[in-house]
Amino acid sequence: RLRVVEIGAPALRSIPQDIPLFAENFIDGISDDHGVPPITFDAGALSVLQSYGWPGNIRQLENRIKKAVVMSDGGQLSAEDLDLSENDQAPVTPLNQAKDEFQKRYINEILERNNGNRTKTAQDLGVDPRTIFRHLEKDS
Repeated sequence: RLRVVEIGAPALRSIPQDIPLFAENFIDGISDDHGVPPITFDAGALSVLQSYGWPGNIRQLENRIKKAVVMSDGGQLSAEDLDLSENDQAPVTPLNQAKDEFQKRYINEILERNNGNRTKTAQDLGVDPRTIFRHLEKDS
């Protein structure tokens, strides 16, 4: 194998706004493949699909929908058909933790962009260079 082109794809859980598009596409294709009449999602199903933590990738979503279509007996899939419930939602991250995680990722991204130059990174971010040094000490 040669690694000629690398294509990065975001984790499904990081793009919940795209899940209905994927889900609708999968349900149409699966319905056609299995010769069943068109099936739709009820509002609860789409809501749970978007809020689920999706530890896997897009194939996990496709397989979950495929199983629900094959096992369903109606024209509309619910959260129960998808074997998901409100309890399956991704946990809510406390705001302070979310801010810290974002700040860490952002500083590291700018550091990388500046080839590790801490002073330039501090200038770009409009902070005192000691902030960057403290961030790096905390990381190690």
